[in-house]
Amino acid sequence: MALTFVFGNSGSGKSTYIYRKTVQMAMEEPHRNFYVVVPEQFTMQTQKALVGASVHHVIMNIDVVSFERLAYRVFDELGIRNTIMEETGKNLVLRKIAGEKAQELTVLKGNIRKMGYIGEIKSILSELMQYDISLDDLKMLLSKLKKDSNLYYKLSDIAVMYEAFEEYLREKYVTAEKVLEVLSEAAPESELMKNAVMVFDGFTGFTPVQMKLMHRLMQICKDLYVTVTMDARENAYEEKGIQDLFYMSRKMTRSLLAVAKEEHCEIGEPVYLTADKNSRLGENPILLHLEQNLFRPKIKTFASPCSGKLEICSLSSPREELAYAASEICRLMREKGYRYSDFAVVSGDVEGYEKHAQAVFSKYDIPYFADRKKTVLYHPFIELIRAVLEIVEKDYSYE
Repeated sequence: MALTFVFGNSGSGKSTYIYRKTVQMAMEEPHRNFYVVVPEQFTMQTQKALVGASVHHVIMNIDVVSFERLAYRVFDELGIRNTIMEETGKNLVLRKIAGEKAQELTVLKGNIRKMGYIGEIKSILSELMQYDISLDDLKMLLSKLKKDSNLYYKLSDIAVMYEAFEEYLREKYVTAEKVLEVLSEAAPESELMKNAVMVFDGFTGFTPVQMKLMHRLMQICKDLYVTVTMDARENAYEEKGIQDLFYMSRKMTRSLLAVAKEEHCEIGEPVYLTADKNSRLGENPILLHLEQNLFRPKIKTFASPCSGKLEICSLSSPREELAYAASEICRLMREKGYRYSDFAVVSGDVEGYEKHAQAVFSKYDIPYFADRKKTVLYHPFIELIRAVLEIVEKDYSYE
């Protein structure tokens, strides 16, 4: 077995390279299982890319999965029946626990009934589970804190909720954060996983729970391939500070190398891909130049004029910025024959801009989709139901 890294700049073709290689290996070894593991939101896109890379446009022994989907594949094979508790279930259980443990809580007790507070506690517990911080680890941290500090009181309350939550789940439910732990234990018994080839694409790092699974995969799988976003001119194995542009990529690489060393897994010859005129950014020399020079210690000046390819406009407000974007979209559609689907408005503050988008884009008759989750709690109908229940519960109180 071997661990092989595919290093390359953004847009250098790492995914294209590894997909083609996976398809080729799958054709040469039709009886071996190949798993391409990507973040959940990229599974459909990756399937389409793999089908396109195949000569016959079919992928029989290649499975595109996220970490969770991989777990369910193995659970189905081995007949493991786990009741997965969803996010809404966690909220309900924590609400119940908060009521039962009210006398043991200190700081959280006065805020527990505030809207969204249970959701915040759920997020904290999910984070602890995801990063493999056990109740014992939390208690050890508490023993080192001053007992009259705010942090001590807050963590004490979290520990109370954490312990009660785990007690409630024991032997009845499994949370999404614990699914990979169950998979790590079950993987050696799976025939699907034995001598399979694993490809990991689109990750900037792995959580401790995912790293536990990596340990197990290196024991039972044939080969592992991991794509890493890293400038080909950089030393991928050099350790640098957190301020380094590729700090997360270096950290992931070092972590995987440490796991490989523990499991006596061979390290394959790494592949380095460079961004050039044939890469994804090759058609736009401006973007290619920015990718090669932005945030780098030694930069080069772009020799050609940038007019028409890169423009920076300064406007007085988000609404004015959207109005300018809308007018440009209309102009380009009229003069260049573009379609609405050819445009994307990217913002670092989606909520701040989205509240103006409806008025501005409606004025220009531009249909749009805002890629943002909306909480159901603030929907008028849900507010009505909550208010009606509060009328009954609080007997027509003034509030």
